[in-house]
Amino acid sequence: MHSLLLLVALSATASPMPQELAGVLPRLAGYDSRECGVVELKQDPSEALTCALRSLSAGKSFWVAMRTQGEDSLLWSAAAQASDGSRWLVQFDSDISGGGPKKKPLLEVIPCADLKISPAKPALISCPSDWRR
Repeated sequence: MHSLLLLVALSATASPMPQELAGVLPRLAGYDSRECGVVELKQDPSEALTCALRSLSAGKSFWVAMRTQGEDSLLWSAAAQASDGSRWLVQFDSDISGGGPKKKPLLEVIPCADLKISPAKPALISCPSDWRR
């Protein structure tokens, strides 16, 4: 009985999202914001991204994160909107060194007035005004 309770407690607190990303999204959007979802690679992102798109259109605070395919590292794209209308594209790469001997994670938080979220395939979170893209 005790091991069953421990297993349930561990699975309830585990998150597939990297800690760096999990720590920044609620701070950007606000701790009372809506968590629209954390989407792993082979999961259907339509429900999470539709939630984010509706919240974005309604001007409500939210955040959403989606893992994308990477060659040699974990890649995540995320979006956040605060109740004051501030918006961010957040990107995480677990190792920008290209698989080198020393891992170099990178977390980018990009202010983005024209945040784009598309639940249609291929699913997309982007910032067209980001000059680096």
